Amino acid sequence: MKKNQCQKSSIGATVRKARGALNLSQAELGSRAGLTKMAVAQIENGGGRLDTLLALADILDLSIGGKGVGKADKPIGGRLLSLRGVRNLSQRAVAAMSDISAPTVGAIESGETRVHLSAVVKLAKALGGALKLVPRNAAPPWYKLDQQDHWTTPPDLAAALASAVGGHFDLDVASPGESASPIPARKHFTMADDGLVQPWFGAAYMNPPYGRGVLRKWLAKARAEVEAGHAEMVVALLPSNTGTLYWRDHIGNGKAQHHKFLCGRLSFGEGEGPATFDSVVVVWGGTKTMHQQIDEALRCWEAGRKGKSVAANDDAPQTVARCPEMAAT
Repeated sequence: MKKNQCQKSSIGATVRKARGALNLSQAELGSRAGLTKMAVAQIENGGGRLDTLLALADILDLSIGGKGVGKADKPIGGRLLSLRGVRNLSQRAVAAMSDISAPTVGAIESGETRVHLSAVVKLAKALGGALKLVPRNAAPPWYKLDQQDHWTTPPDLAAALASAVGGHFDLDVASPGESASPIPARKHFTMADDGLVQPWFGAAYMNPPYGRGVLRKWLAKARAEVEAGHAEMVVALLPSNTGTLYWRDHIGNGKAQHHKFLCGRLSFGEGEGPATFDSVVVVWGGTKTMHQQIDEALRCWEAGRKGKSVAANDDAPQTVARCPEMAAT
């Protein structure tokens, strides 16, 4: 069985399971959705049209979500259009990759729902996504973590890191929201967006939940997005736990391209005092010059925390911005 058929069967199996939970026959579910029994059977067997699936999903309180295809509360066509834009692919290129016609790609992206479900599945797969049905308005798994796992980046550190990348990041992948985030970024993925299933791009910033079990998922995602060429660079603020498996698997031995341990323990946004752990800035991707700019920005930031004047760093190349002179206090 081909992989896209497996994805379609997964959608059909979800419909079948949800129908069973309501103790409905195919004919009864079809009647509620204004469909025939045959139309329901086609979806459950991995076929049918997108509009049929949407009608059934509405009755079953489900939405089309999945890996890398954006928020499930938005139309799938628009999400795939955005994803193609992020990937910088033409309709013709993605049509060839997905083995469907360019007009079909255009129809899906424009919101046409009278298209074969298999075509939508193929298009999502070609763009790096995988469709599945999810409970409507379901929060991502890491949303339910205890609040102590979420630590807002200190504003002065956020400003220092942003200055190293030209004043703002392209993306904040685990943001409390644009209005609440101290990170200047063109786009913010919140808990509702679930950055773990979104495509990343450009220069991304990550201060993920630190909970046991979930942190390594964010590190794996950061490394994978850079290695796949989707994100140019991911700059992460993390606990400095060098003896952990996640450090070994995703940071140490050259798996991350750069890291810098921070002096002193941080006072995060939610904390009443300094944290109980040390911190480190880790970088996947980026150029050597960018790594030097980050180091220089952090040197300035650390000097500012200590109230010291900052001498010029003669080791920094001319392309690296120097921090402003600070008066000692």
